[in-house]
Amino acid sequence: MKLLKRYLVTDGRIGELPHWYRIINAARYLRVAPWELAQRSAFWLHAAESAQAAEAAAQNRRQRKVG
Repeated sequence: MKLLKRYLVTDGRIGELPHWYRIINAARYLRVAPWELAQRSAFWLHAAESAQAAEAAAQNRRQRKVG
C-alpha cells in the first residue's frame, strides 16, 4: 500500500501502481464491480482509462484558459 500511496500523491513520479488498481479505478469510472470488469475484455479497461485521460486533459486545458 505504501507504494500505491506514494504513486498517487506524487502523480506517478514515485512509487508503483499495482496491476489491480487499474481495474478498481476503471470499474469505479464505469460503475461496475471490479470483479465483473476483470472478467470482461481488456478493451473495457483500456477504454475507461482512455476516457479518463481525455477528460483530465480537457479539464486541465480549460483550467489553463481560465487562469
